[in-house]
Amino acid sequence: MPSQKIETGHQDTVHDVAMDFYGKRIATASSDSTIKIVGVSNNTHQHLATLTGHQGPVWQVAWAHPKFGSLLASCCYDGRVIIWKEGNQNEWAQAHVFDDHKSSVNSIAWAPHELGLCLACGSSDGNISVFTARADGGWDVSRIDQAHPVGVTSVSWAPSTAPGALVGSGLLDPVQKLCSGGCDNTVKVWKLYNGIWKMDCFPALQMHTDWVRDVAWAPNLGLPKSTIASASQDGKVIIWTVAKEGDQWEGKVLHDFGTPVWRVSWSLTGNILAVADGNNNVTLWKEAVDGEWQQCVELVRPLRQLSFMSDLDIQIPTAFDPFADANAEDSGAGTKEYVHIRIQQRNGRKSLTTVQGLKKEFSYNKILKDLKKEFCCNGTVVQDPELGQVIQLQGDQRKNVSTFLVQAGIVKKDNIKIHGF
Repeated sequence: MPSQKIETGHQDTVHDVAMDFYGKRIATASSDSTIKIVGVSNNTHQHLATLTGHQGPVWQVAWAHPKFGSLLASCCYDGRVIIWKEGNQNEWAQAHVFDDHKSSVNSIAWAPHELGLCLACGSSDGNISVFTARADGGWDVSRIDQAHPVGVTSVSWAPSTAPGALVGSGLLDPVQKLCSGGCDNTVKVWKLYNGIWKMDCFPALQMHTDWVRDVAWAPNLGLPKSTIASASQDGKVIIWTVAKEGDQWEGKVLHDFGTPVWRVSWSLTGNILAVADGNNNVTLWKEAVDGEWQQCVELVRPLRQLSFMSDLDIQIPTAFDPFADANAEDSGAGTKEYVHIRIQQRNGRKSLTTVQGLKKEFSYNKILKDLKKEFCCNGTVVQDPELGQVIQLQGDQRKNVSTFLVQAGIVKKDNIKIHGF
């Protein structure tokens, strides 16, 4: 498949790309607080619309099924979720704004269309909200309070077809389940019982040793087995399976990539898994007849890398410059000066991580934005009269920041000094 470079027109970091049901349009989400709609056809593309209304970085966008009309959902650092509706062609307006969350909304996912117009949202406040459209045009909301107390990073719906429907007898009611990943290193499964969401896996699925970055529930054609893929900061992708309803979930490591894994996505039939990792690779994996997972294709330019770009380029790599304000020749940290990463104790158990000594050529604000997104924390850039610009982040992020700076090619590992209290 040939590469097609798409100029989005964004003025800042691009965080997410979503293609509509028919593959004719893409929506992009950016730190410039806007969403772009671009029409794509063969080797051409055309800018169709710019959606404005968020007040911070937009993390994700998601198209609703076309049976509900032309609808697009977006979530943002401002804590709001907006439902956009297309009236006349390429004329978009805000149909609904949800501001139930008190912190950044990091992930959104539409339910299978058989369940109606229903949107799940995961937030840094630890909660998951599920909005369901009513016939009168209003919306009902149900919540999973403190689903992941440290923060929710991702949500994914289960197929609506009941497991085993293909081989069972009689008609089964549609299933309302979803899975979530969080900063507590766990994956959890939730099921709607009489209007109340309850955890459907005991205990929580715990094999990861660091934050779960993404979860994806595999399509199910009515077979008894259910499958979930989870990607983590620990570098592993784990395939979780349960043979039948009520059994215990079992986890199996698909592969240890040796670098953070950012996104996982299933093919429409659920037999191929795409994985985007921190080594700038996208790989496709397929389960063999013996149950082992094998890599079948390797692509380039993963979604993770798109978070640094204002344009999109699929499959064919180009020069990678994560920060536009940095000199290309200096982006590899060929300097004898050290970058100091320190932790400072604040009131009580709270702490603050500081990063000092980065080259002046780098855009500190661009680095800060990506650190905040990746580590689900707040932060700022301050000007110290002696040290110059210093990045401050909430919590103990020393290990995370060090890994990020090295993997992004900003600083060599030997040039980083990590300090204690």
